[in-house]
This record gives sequence, structure tokens and C-alpha cells, in this order.
Amino acid sequence: MEIDLHGTVAGAPHRFSGGARGADHESIPLRTGAGARVEVVANLDFMPWLGVRPGDDLIVRGELVRGYDGNRVVHWTHHDPGGRHVDGFIEWNGRRYA
Repeated sequence: MEIDLHGTVAGAPHRFSGGARGADHESIPLRTGAGARVEVVANLDFMPWLGVRPGDDLIVRGELVRGYDGNRVVHWTHHDPGGRHVDGFIEWNGRRYA
């Protein structure tokens, strides 16, 4: 399901390798205005390491899925170079990353 959300970074981001090609990703814990907690995942092949900090505000567009551990994950937070998926983004400090 495609979503747009606004939230506050709820902890330190971390780096992991994943996806079909083992690409590096940044995982950002986010708490929405409604109090829900989600993990926002950014593929570092498509955007730089953002280096957000707890308390920073983000606007995110992506696909909401359940992670392996059952938690909410927002991925596809970037453009799709193949044009087969809805483009997502992360906005931080007035700049859009896609």
C-alpha cells in the first residue's frame, strides 16, 4: 500500500545490506503524528546517507509493508529507474531525496 506520512525520527539510523542485490540501505525509526512507529528504509544506491538525528522531522512517500519481524516498514522511498513502481521520496530539512 502506497502511503504519505509525516513523522519524527525516533532513534539513531543504522545501515544494513539487503534487497535482491544486497544493496546498502539506511533504516530510520520514525514515529508518526498519530503515535505509530515505522521503519523507513532508504536504498543508498538512489540517495545519500541522510544522517538524520532523533527529533528531526521527515516527510516520506513509499510502500508500507510488514517486515520479517512483523513491524511496519516503509520502503520504495526512491524513484524506480525501471518505471514499474510508484516513485517515493524522503524530505528532510527542506530537501527532497528520491
